[in-house]
Amino acid sequence: MSTVYVQFSDATETRVISVFGCPQSASVPNQASIDSSDARYQAFINPAPTLAQRAAAAAVAGLGIALNGSITLAETTFPTDPVTQGKIAAMAAMAGAGSLPTGFTTYDMRDAAGGWHHFTAAQYLAVANAIADYVAVCTLIADGSPNAPTALPAASVSLTL
Repeated sequence: MSTVYVQFSDATETRVISVFGCPQSASVPNQASIDSSDARYQAFINPAPTLAQRAAAAAVAGLGIALNGSITLAETTFPTDPVTQGKIAAMAAMAGAGSLPTGFTTYDMRDAAGGWHHFTAAQYLAVANAIADYVAVCTLIADGSPNAPTALPAASVSLTL
């Protein structure tokens, strides 16, 4: 690998806080030269994602939903991307009013793998609400809301319908 010139946060030399292009004056505290493969340097240049970044990614990564009761479905991931959210919201508005388009008794929702699932209006609304709740919490965290939870919501839920 190659040598990099770094400054550590303190004399324990556990956390890199700055990188220089060349050796620095002795007046710069807590500096050292280390190999570019050093875990401390790698942690500095590739920091772990923040909670907000993880929440933003989770909001579009999908939600695992297991169904029990009048309908049974092993945990299946449903998409949560903005386009799908718009489609689900439009149908949920109809389902919330107790009807489905053109007199259908069930309406289909596609899972993340492309499989189709047939739901009554009440079932569709329950699944749509679970997805909307999950995305809403992730969005609050990602946007830095002062009322946001301090941890990501579970990426899967179990519903009894």
